[in-house]
Amino acid sequence: MSGALTMSSRQVRLRGWVLLGTGLFLVAFIGVVLWFIVPLMLRPLPEGSDDGPAMTLFVLALLGGLIAAGLAAAVTGALQVRTGRRNRRGALALLAIIAFSMAAAWIAVGLLGGGVRGPVPVSL
Repeated sequence: MSGALTMSSRQVRLRGWVLLGTGLFLVAFIGVVLWFIVPLMLRPLPEGSDDGPAMTLFVLALLGGLIAAGLAAAVTGALQVRTGRRNRRGALALLAIIAFSMAAAWIAVGLLGGGVRGPVPVSL
């Protein structure tokens, strides 16, 4: 079982292509979403609306975190394709970006007054 986790250079390159494609798709998809929603978010709010600049900042920060994760995945995948070796620093950077984005979203929801709610009750 000593070589159970060992991958060949070809396997690493194949996974690198998948990671590169996934990262570029994520960047492009979120970029298109931002292209359409930013003009809507910058319009004046109707009277009595509770949403404000904080909610706009929250949404933009969350989508920015997704773009950062996509870029990290694409760079890590490109390095794997080029070298044929797994990139532990890239994988750790990707995990750190995802964890930071999740923590920032959790904190922002609390600051916006949404609070952290428990699981949704299910009635049978």
